Amino acid sequence: MREAVQEMKDHMVSPTAVAFLERNNREILAGKPAAQKSPSDLLDASAVSATSRYIEEQQATQQLIMDEQDQQLEMVSGSIQVLKHMSGRVGEELDEQGIMLDAFAQEMDHTQSGMDGVLRKL
Repeated sequence: MREAVQEMKDHMVSPTAVAFLERNNREILAGKPAAQKSPSDLLDASAVSATSRYIEEQQATQQLIMDEQDQQLEMVSGSIQVLKHMSGRVGEELDEQGIMLDAFAQEMDHTQSGMDGVLRKL
């Protein structure tokens, strides 16, 4: 299949095909009736037309795939933003709890000192 596509591509850009298309375009623009075409010219035009349609279809398919991937990336980006916000909040909460634990440890030390003093008096 790839070989056939490559042959079609090569045929499309071949000097013969390009010259044929340019000649036809000039005749159409000049308003001249097209000369009697040989069967090989008709086959060349048919191959070029089929190849062009195939390439257009492939480009349209690729564009649809890229559009779908863009939508999926936007969804992933939104999820990442939510996770970023949540992780920031978790970090802030951990910082606050660390401060509270330090204050609690100081109170425990103060209480322990007071209890040691009471025990010495007993």
